[in-house]
Order: sequence, then C-alpha cells, then structure tokens
Amino acid sequence: MKAKRKRILLPLLYPYYLFEYLEYVALHLAEKGFVVKVVTFSEEVRTQYERIHDHINVVNGPFLLRALLGRSGKVYARPFLWVVSWVWSCIQKRRYDFVILPWDNKPIWYTLGKCLPSLSSHTTTEFMNAKKTEEKYTETESRRGTRVVKFIDSYLWRGFLPRVGGSISKYRPLRLIIDRVCGFHAKNYLGGFGGSHIFTVTGEAIRENYVQLGLRKKQIEVVGSPGYDRLIRVRDTFQDEDQKRFKEEHGLPLDQEIITFFLSPSTFSDIQKKEVMEVVGTLSKEKPTAFFVLKFHPKTVLEDIAFFKDAVDGLLQGSAQYKIVTDFSGDAYNAKLMLVSSCLVQKQCTLGFLAMMLRVPMISYNFYVTDYEDDMYEMMNGSWHVDSRQGLREAISFLETPEKQNELLAMQKRACEKYCLDGGDACNRISRIVASHLAASSRRVVQ
Repeated sequence: MKAKRKRILLPLLYPYYLFEYLEYVALHLAEKGFVVKVVTFSEEVRTQYERIHDHINVVNGPFLLRALLGRSGKVYARPFLWVVSWVWSCIQKRRYDFVILPWDNKPIWYTLGKCLPSLSSHTTTEFMNAKKTEEKYTETESRRGTRVVKFIDSYLWRGFLPRVGGSISKYRPLRLIIDRVCGFHAKNYLGGFGGSHIFTVTGEAIRENYVQLGLRKKQIEVVGSPGYDRLIRVRDTFQDEDQKRFKEEHGLPLDQEIITFFLSPSTFSDIQKKEVMEVVGTLSKEKPTAFFVLKFHPKTVLEDIAFFKDAVDGLLQGSAQYKIVTDFSGDAYNAKLMLVSSCLVQKQCTLGFLAMMLRVPMISYNFYVTDYEDDMYEMMNGSWHVDSRQGLREAISFLETPEKQNELLAMQKRACEKYCLDGGDACNRISRIVASHLAASSRRVVQ
C-alpha cells in the first residue's frame, strides 16, 4: 500500500520580509514529497504561495484568531488570544504531522510549537555575541511598577521572570503575568526561545551563542541560511547581458561604477544621520564619478528618507549621481544589486551575510557609538572594517588592489564558515531534519 504523505503546517499569518525564506523551505519540502498547507490571513501570502507547487495549499485562518491577533497588545484581549491559540493548536495536532514556525514568539506560534513537532529558523545577524545580547536585553536598573512581579519571582515562584544569561530580561509586567499564567514557559522572549522542538541557525558561532544564552544544545541544528540558498547560484548565472538588463530596468547607469549602501535602521537618531552622511561625503570625494545607491529598510520613516534626500542633494550639489531605494523587492533583487555594484557599504545590515556569500567586496564602518549593533561586522571579520574617514579612504582604495581583494575573499570564506554556511544546502538540510524527526516519532509510536 502506498505510504501516506506527511502533512506540514506553515502558519504564515501575515507577510513580513524576514519570513521570505519560508517560501523556499515550503517549496523544498513539497518537492521532497511532503504536503504543505499554508494558513494565512493575507491575500499577498495567498498569491505568493498558492501556485508554486501542487503539494502546497493555502487556506484562510480562523476569523476569531485574526481579530484577537490584531488586539494582542490589549490587556483585555491577550488572555482570549491565548485560549483560542491553545484550542486551535490542539485541533491542528490531529490534522498535521509537523509545523514550520516563523522566528517569533507570538502566542499562536508558541502554542503550535508546543502541540506539534516543530521547527523554526534563525536567519538574521542577531545574537552573534552572547555578552552583547545579554547587555541589550536585560535590565540594568530597577524600574517603577515592577516590585510586585519581582516579589513573586523571588519568594513565591522562583524563575517566574525570564532570564538572559542569568539576569532578568526586560519585560512588561502585566503582559508577562498574563503570558506566564496562560502557559508561556520559555526562558525569555528572545527569538528562538519559543515552543519549537528544533531550532536551526546559520552558523556554528550562532549556535554557541544561543547555548550561552540558555538554549539546549541538542535542540539546535546548524544548516546555513535557507533564504539565501538559491541566491548563491545567482553569482554564476547573472551574466553581462543580465546585468545590463537589470540596470536598465531599475534606473541604474550602464557605464558608471556603482557603490551601494544598505542602511538597516527603520528610524535614525541624529548621531546615525551624522555618521551616514560622513561616510557618503567621504566616498563622494574619493569616488567623484561613482553612482551611489542608498537602499533603506522598507519600514524607514518618511521623515528620515526626506532628510537623507535633502542632505545628499546638498552634498552632491543636485547632480543625478545617486538613487534612493525604499521598496522591498525581495532578496533576489538585493543579490543582483550587490552583483552590479563594485562595493557594498553598510554598518549592521543582515544582508552583509549575503554579500559575503556572493563574495562581493564590502566595507563596514563604525565611526560613532549608536547603540545599534555597532561592532557587528568588526566581530565577524568578513569586510574591510573602518572606524575613521582615513580608514574609509584606505578601504575604498583596496578595490583597485588585487592582493587586498584576495585577502578579503579569504576573510569572507572564514566568516561564512563561522556565521553563515554558504554551501547552498540549507533547505535540503531542513527537509532531512524534518524527515528524520518524523521517522523517529513513527518508530517510537510503533514501539
């Protein structure tokens, strides 16, 4: 008798650019013979998924869950959200064999992870350093309105408050109480510490940092970045004619050097604005004939976009030597933009992973303390990292030096081995992990 296909649930309730990698995971699972059902509230998600494979189906999520998710920050709605999440998750246990969860700790994803065999994936540059993460996410001083909760934690229910590295996490007391009472028992609210049975990460260094932060080592698998699997192949297929067509389609010059800035904050402080403009100003003097692309986070506030447009206009004296990009067009677009650029310039953007995988020359900078992952790429050591204008001038000159470019390629390869495996096999590893977990579960049931 023909074996029944295993059923995978993908609760992609709304579109979010950090969840783009789930399309590749779903497609790979379908190609391996799994039946994948996407549950969503979004027409955008429905359009994205419903025609990519015969074994991928898309259905609407329950209306009550949608209504409560939209009010999850309200005190009156949160307990009801937990109740509906637990009930709906228990029902799904009878319908599916496994669930692939987004990297988040919303109640519905937590309860699904507790009710079903589950997997979620870390795909960003966060948590690269356990000490820095602990400093960022834990309390450094007492705050008003938390004494009762701390009393409960100390005397009535030790460990009630989640920790990071032994220190109390930052939290909202009332929401924390509701979540704890309603069944949330993860050590903290950081991504990865949800209900998943299996957690995949991009590199061994990320795994070790999660272990230091309190996640069980046997729960973590190193697979690489599933969102970048197919993009690595673009490096070998994106030839001269393709690059020319890409430039024409996106308003980029055909005969000028292109330098691209990836700017990751969604809001910029005054010191961040000053830093960016110093970098742009320095490079515009060193590369007066270059064309600059400033690629912003899709959620960057309009006021900051307007500031940079005016500032760059003034800096370049109104010349048409730059382009501001604010739309999110997918990581395939980002990869191609990198490949038509002579250099990528950024401070703390996750897409630095992709640049290293594609072996695109990259300059990272840290002129000022901005309290926003300032030393991320210095730590990773996969770029020409600079902390001054003079250093930036030297780094941009390395583009003309084959020896320096070869040194950078070696650095990028070592960085990828530690932080973001670049074998292009992450989705395949995930499908093998899922199949192995289900096979082991079946053996236990038979026994």
